[in-house]
Amino acid sequence: MIGQFSRDVEDYFQELFRFNPIWATQFGDQRFHSLMPNYSRDRIQDFLRKNWEFTFKYQDQKFEDKEIDVDRQMMLSLTNRMILDLEGCKVMSRDPTYYIDDAVYGPYLLLLYDFAPLEERLLLVRERLKKIPSLLEYGKENLEDPPSLWLQIGIETLKASRELFNTVIPSLSMRFPSLEAEMSRLCRNVLESMQDFLNFLEGFPSPSERFAIGREFWEEYARKVHLLDYGPIEVFEFGRELVSQTERRIKGVSLEIDPKGQVHEVLSRIGRNHPTPEGLLDAYREAISRARSFIAQKGIVSFPPGETLKVMETPEFDRILTPYASYLPPGPFFKDQPGIFWVTPIPSELSLREKEERLRSHSFSKIVLTTVHEAYPGHHLQIFWSNLSASLPRKIGHFVSPLFTEGWAFYCEELMEEVGFIQTLEEKMDRLSEQLFRAYRVLIDVGLHIGKMTVEEAVETLVSKVGLEGGDARAEVLRYTESPTQPMTYAVGKMEILKLRDEYLRRGGRLRDFHDSLLKNGSLPPKLQGKLILG
Repeated sequence: MIGQFSRDVEDYFQELFRFNPIWATQFGDQRFHSLMPNYSRDRIQDFLRKNWEFTFKYQDQKFEDKEIDVDRQMMLSLTNRMILDLEGCKVMSRDPTYYIDDAVYGPYLLLLYDFAPLEERLLLVRERLKKIPSLLEYGKENLEDPPSLWLQIGIETLKASRELFNTVIPSLSMRFPSLEAEMSRLCRNVLESMQDFLNFLEGFPSPSERFAIGREFWEEYARKVHLLDYGPIEVFEFGRELVSQTERRIKGVSLEIDPKGQVHEVLSRIGRNHPTPEGLLDAYREAISRARSFIAQKGIVSFPPGETLKVMETPEFDRILTPYASYLPPGPFFKDQPGIFWVTPIPSELSLREKEERLRSHSFSKIVLTTVHEAYPGHHLQIFWSNLSASLPRKIGHFVSPLFTEGWAFYCEELMEEVGFIQTLEEKMDRLSEQLFRAYRVLIDVGLHIGKMTVEEAVETLVSKVGLEGGDARAEVLRYTESPTQPMTYAVGKMEILKLRDEYLRRGGRLRDFHDSLLKNGSLPPKLQGKLILG
């Protein structure tokens, strides 16, 4: 029976990657690099049927081997997510960005991952460019009742994405004369298709005003995908308490820094302490090196064999999409597994005021926090360990539910304060500021989708309570309307990890062993982590 389950898992992933070859590229399965999704209605229904078949076969069939049974539950989390997305949320008939993102990320990921020489990757890009017009045509055929907000997101995303085909791909292709003319022609075809899709979205008749999935469906998603044992009301109350606690603590730290200053004034002053443009990359390298050395010296967590992290300037082709810094995790199926941490240089053509505004997002205290969250012991260390798992479902668990992966990275921020790496009042202030943001995300995530909060109220909350600029706040909230249950995963995932830690330590375990057990188990939701480390 276990052998049949393993074969069924392998077969399912073949179907998953055939349905969306871009996911295969993200994970490093090179067999699908030249393909793009076929989103015909028949193909969608066929894939949906396969998810139901797997779910029916294994939802009640438990394995005595605890490790195998956790894999079974992880697979059900994945198939349930596909069913809820396609049949429940009806993303293919309601969300235009589903098609736009695939059109952009299909070729973009081939440029992003350095798995082969650039010319070879451009040949694969060429094959995907040929298929983008058909992909967008599927979008026109399938979209039936998109919410007006999602049409707006799609329109804005399309306009922002044209640079990839206008400039980035043609300029890279110029390095190879045999490709230049054809790639330019294909990019023009893509731009024409994108303009056609834009016209379609702008002229869509009678769009829906409903985006919220409702209380029952939010709870179903939380229980079946993230494997939580509670629903939106409990999550909302947790978020409200976290907001209250964090606001009290951040005010206390602010008073220690400046007894007369307001919280927003203190945070603004902290932001002015940043590296020079010339010293930006070195500041990140120093912080990352210091964090790695610190956790090794303190024995906070073990390092996986072969683990490496390259810190470098963001490539020119990606600087439009990555204005600050980003972490690019290694796909679990790539032969080489270095993590990449990119830092985008401050453009020299910016005015002094614009440079200063950009640099405030790179304050020394924020660099420390970003390092902890993205690199050590955050996402990089966690995903590197996950990629070493022998279990296929655990390798891609972060794709199914970010509850553990985002919860872990957020947990690491407070952990590194507990163990003494985050020391200064300014660093603690920025950490609490980020915690406040994550706490309000919980309230907004639930509030938007069960009718407790309007989009306008959510935007105003992020502006007045968190300090975001109006445009940034609106972009955040619009994203939350499309991704129910995702914004809450940072804070709720951290809470679940802390509950596991409390019980593990109560039973006499050591902190390092707790961390090692979590990371070596792969990217599993906390509930499944608990089954493995607590029994």
